[in-house]
Amino acid sequence: MQDIVLKPMSTSRLFPQKNSISDKTGYPQKTEEDPIVLVDKYFKKQFLPASLISPELFRLKSVWPFELLPDVLIIEEKRIVIHEKSFPYFITTLTVPLDRIFVFQISKSLFYSSIYIKADYASNVEHTINWVKHEDARRAKEIVDGLKLKQAESVKVPGANSDKYMQTLQVLGNIYS
Repeated sequence: MQDIVLKPMSTSRLFPQKNSISDKTGYPQKTEEDPIVLVDKYFKKQFLPASLISPELFRLKSVWPFELLPDVLIIEEKRIVIHEKSFPYFITTLTVPLDRIFVFQISKSLFYSSIYIKADYASNVEHTINWVKHEDARRAKEIVDGLKLKQAESVKVPGANSDKYMQTLQVLGNIYS
């Protein structure tokens, strides 16, 4: 017969610290590297680390003197977010999941590039971001293609939110396109 060893119970659950987030949610303390996000789903509020939702991988902005109100493209792991300024203090935000994007096309000119994004017919998203630097446009295309290949083929890419992760996505994007 085996001996059963009883270990003392942790008192952190019974008597949580006053300044910790775990006193209400059970999650560990908030750190500066990973902000906490309030998720309200199915009438239940939870505090989750932001990296579990959809981490931001790349952000690009159109060049200011040519575009008076520059658009912003944010590439996250599961979606693309486009902030379009139409007038000062008026911003339209488009959010498209990566699996719904059909066209992510780059057009190069002499000095700058433009990015054309078209989603499926159900979401009715068609947007062009003009006056983007060549390097930013190329990198965004590689990252989006890498993420789409990762989702389609169920490729495991270790080391999320690191430089090697971004390089791996760019290599996958070069293979895909």
